[in-house]
Amino acid sequence: MVDTVRETSPFDIQTTFTVQERDQEKQSFDDIKSTVNDVILLLPRRPHGAIGTEFLEALKRKRDAYRALRSAFALERKGQTLSRAKVQLLSELGISTLNVPESSSVIMSELLDCYYSTYRLIQDTDPLKVRRDESQDLGYIQLGAEANGKFNNFFFGLHNRHKLSEAELEKIFEIAFDKAGLTEDLKSRALGFREGVIASLKGYLYLVKTLPGYQVAQADQDTDLNWGVDLIASKENYSNVYQVKSKKAGPLSCIEITRLEQVEEVRKSIVLSEEPRSRRWLRSLYRMYEYASGLNAKGRNARAFYLQVPL
Repeated sequence: MVDTVRETSPFDIQTTFTVQERDQEKQSFDDIKSTVNDVILLLPRRPHGAIGTEFLEALKRKRDAYRALRSAFALERKGQTLSRAKVQLLSELGISTLNVPESSSVIMSELLDCYYSTYRLIQDTDPLKVRRDESQDLGYIQLGAEANGKFNNFFFGLHNRHKLSEAELEKIFEIAFDKAGLTEDLKSRALGFREGVIASLKGYLYLVKTLPGYQVAQADQDTDLNWGVDLIASKENYSNVYQVKSKKAGPLSCIEITRLEQVEEVRKSIVLSEEPRSRRWLRSLYRMYEYASGLNAKGRNARAFYLQVPL
């Protein structure tokens, strides 16, 4: 998804997943939609386009409060209580385990965390550098990967826990991005972040549908940044790794690049002259080919794919 940021041996492979299933009560689509709308109301007020330290600190405090609420449910089951500081934090917002369902506290804390990470990214973004496609420092690249990963985990988690349909997930996506004003804030910084998240979600849903019996999840951040792997589908000793890219039109395409000659065929189809980003796409394709080769060398049955999703 982004350029290589540090050298890593192709045989030092990370295969852990960041999406974890939770034993939570299944919620209806209408309940989840209502909860997401409630989160939007929690976003701190600010002048149009203003994303400063005060806004981020207020957003972080609300995220921390709902994280504390989630902890309170777990502690109650053990007969324990929160610290005095966390009890005070919950009291300030008027929330408790008595007036917020546990399943709602999970969604609210996760979405607030998504917003916090993404608005940190927006605050640190220089739109001129983005428009000129200039190189970014490692800290900024990691911040972008973190924000992207949290939104991916949020939507993948909604699908895993509550079995929402694709249409329902897309509706939640529209509320979380468009109604909340996040889409406009991203555009003001020339960020294509929204498109990347929806492409990952569509790619994930495609794989879940077409690969029954496989566990589909996003790759961890190191594997993403260093090897260009976005999604991993795993079953027993088999691993399929995917790089996901969006396209404006046409059908979804999933092209295998496990063998070098397959990578070369994809390379020929990517136009270099007028799209600077395509040079990075090519580099990441070769890195993912090396990643799959490293897995195969260690005795794991791995295949690599280039997945293009129309938006």
